[in-house]
Amino acid sequence: MTTTFERFTETVKAEMSKMLDGYEITEQTVTKLNDITLHGLTARRKGNDTAPTLYLEGAYEAYCNGDSIKDIVTSMVNVILQSEPIAPITKAAELDMSIDNIREKLTARLIDPELNQEYLKTHPYGYIGAGLVLVADINISEDYRIVITNEMAEQYGLNMSEVFAIAIDNMEHRYPAILTNLEDALFGSDMNILDGNGELGSVGTLMASGTSGYGAIAIAYKGIADRIRDLIGDYYILPSSLHELIILRDSGEYNIADLKSMVTSANKTVVDDTDVLSNSVFHFGEYGMRRVA
Repeated sequence: MTTTFERFTETVKAEMSKMLDGYEITEQTVTKLNDITLHGLTARRKGNDTAPTLYLEGAYEAYCNGDSIKDIVTSMVNVILQSEPIAPITKAAELDMSIDNIREKLTARLIDPELNQEYLKTHPYGYIGAGLVLVADINISEDYRIVITNEMAEQYGLNMSEVFAIAIDNMEHRYPAILTNLEDALFGSDMNILDGNGELGSVGTLMASGTSGYGAIAIAYKGIADRIRDLIGDYYILPSSLHELIILRDSGEYNIADLKSMVTSANKTVVDDTDVLSNSVFHFGEYGMRRVA
């Protein structure tokens, strides 16, 4: 008989406590992007202000697929021990949160408030238009970042308008926008119509280059949405994921309800829950970007 998730959590917590002497193991529930609720265990070494949180949903799935508790706990403990070098950097007492210190570390992500109502209760955000918003991160290292919360912004007196402006500027320079036709995108071409390379065609995919992982934010870069309109005229934006957007020239042949059905269907069947940007369809025209479905 398969162990329930609750019993699995209790067992993993007990086994971790045996292997991590001097650590406090606690359970917590975290609301992530798209209001996805995850259950995790936090292992905090005594005397440390911060600690990694290991989420249990994936571990439980691995257990149900045949992995042993021993192997799962060993893997989780290794992650905790390997994160130790980061802990001193991220202790609240030692982290300099002045705007001058975090300026180069700031990046941003584009999300939809309709899918993040709970998440945005605890995170400051900035509007870009059509109801879409930005949230900001502080990148401590290549593999570790802190999402700015309301509590952090208040504690350190952060001017979030300034934070978002800096974060977007950082993103634009590090991860320039790319517009390429769909065929080139599917075959991994490095063509970029915004740089005068590649053929426009009738369908394009807008994404950010580099390793940001959140390429859809390119539509919020200064002047990018207008430059696309200069190239193809009015257009629809289909948010295929947090990583890229599908751009369709508004030729008058598209049915908005059909476009929305395409987006919602893809989000349910193809896109991972954590990568969904929006279930809506957007349009960019003379008066800017608006949500149309």
